Amino acid sequence: MEGVSRTPSFASITDSDHGAYLLLVNVCLLIVLVFFIVAKISSSIYLKRRRTTTSYPIYVGTVVAIIQTIILQYAVKYGLGKKQGSLAADSFEQYSKYNYAAQLLYIIPVALSKLSTTLLVHMLTPQRGLQNACLATMGAIGIWTVFALCAIAFQCPLPDAWLYRPGRCTAKGALMYLVAITNILTDMAVLTLPFFMMHKVQMSQGKRVKILCAFCTRALTVLLTTGQLATLPRSLTSSDTTWSALISSTFAQANMYTNLIVACLPTLYHIFAGLHSGLITTRLPDNVELSTRRKGSTYGKQTPLSTEKRGSIYTGNGDSVVTTNVRTDSREGRLSRILSDDSGGTSASTKQLTMESRRDGVLKTVDIHVHIEHDSD
Repeated sequence: MEGVSRTPSFASITDSDHGAYLLLVNVCLLIVLVFFIVAKISSSIYLKRRRTTTSYPIYVGTVVAIIQTIILQYAVKYGLGKKQGSLAADSFEQYSKYNYAAQLLYIIPVALSKLSTTLLVHMLTPQRGLQNACLATMGAIGIWTVFALCAIAFQCPLPDAWLYRPGRCTAKGALMYLVAITNILTDMAVLTLPFFMMHKVQMSQGKRVKILCAFCTRALTVLLTTGQLATLPRSLTSSDTTWSALISSTFAQANMYTNLIVACLPTLYHIFAGLHSGLITTRLPDNVELSTRRKGSTYGKQTPLSTEKRGSIYTGNGDSVVTTNVRTDSREGRLSRILSDDSGGTSASTKQLTMESRRDGVLKTVDIHVHIEHDSD
C-alpha cells in the first residue's frame, strides 16, 4: 500500500546470506532456556528449598551463553553465513575476532552444565564409590575445559590467533576434532552416573523411570555434538570459511543451549527435594514445622485430644533411615502452627534434623507435628 512506511527487517535470508538461520536458532533456544530457568527458580521458591551448589553453574552458564550469543550475532553481522568473496577485508577481520571470542565463550556454559549435573548426583548419592566417580568426572570436565580453551585460543599462530585460515593454522584446525570427541566422552560419563545412583534406591518403578528420563535427556547433547563433529571437515578445510562455518556454528549453538536446558530438568522433579534425606519427598505447608526430639522420647503415644504416628524406611548399605512422626491434635477447626515448648525444653518450632549413629548407616529423624483445631459454631 502506498503511503505506508515499512520498517526494514532485522535480518533476511538470501542466496548469499544465510546468517538469519543462526539468529533464529539462537532466539528460539534462548526463549526455551529462559522458561526453564524461571521454572527452576519458581519451584525452588514454592518448595522452600535453599539454593544449592548445583544451581549456580546453570545460572552462570546462562549469563555467559547470553553474552556469547550477542557476540556471535556480531560475527553474523560482519560475515558469518555470507559468501567470503562478497566481504571487504575489514569485515572479514571483524568477523574473525567476534567468531573467535564466541568459540571461546561457548566452552564455558557447556562445561558448567556438565558440572551441575555431576554435582547433583554427587550430592544425592550416599555411596562412597559413586561419589568418587563423580569427583573423577568433575576432574575430567575440568581437564576438557582447559584443553578446549587452549586448543581454540592457540590453534593459529600469534599475534593474530583469532584469524583462522586453513593454511596458517595447526593441522588445518585438527584440534577441533579432539575437542568435539572429548566433549562426547565427558557427556557419556555424566550420562551414566544417574544409572548407578538409582540402582539401589527404594522407589516405585514409575518414579525411577521418570527420574532417569530426566537425566537421559543429556543424550541430546551427544547427538548434537556428533552433528557438529560431522560438519567440521567442511568448515575447517573450506576456503570460504564464513559460508561453510554456518552449519557447524548452528550445531554448536544448539548444543550449548541444550546442555543448559537438560541440566535444569532433573531438579524440576519435586521428588529431588527429599532425595538427600532418604530418597522420599515431603512437602510441608507453611504452618507445619519440624521439631527435634531427644533420645529416649516416647513415640506412638495417644491421648484423647492427640495422636502420634511414627514410620520409618531404611534403604540399607549405608544409606539413610527416614523416620516420620506425625501428631494430630483434635481441638477446634483449623491447621495451626505449634509454638509451645515440650517438657524436655525443646522448642516445637525449631526446624532441625536429629541424627543418631547406626551400624550400617545414619539415622535421620524427622518429626512432623500437625495441630488441628475444630471450630465450635
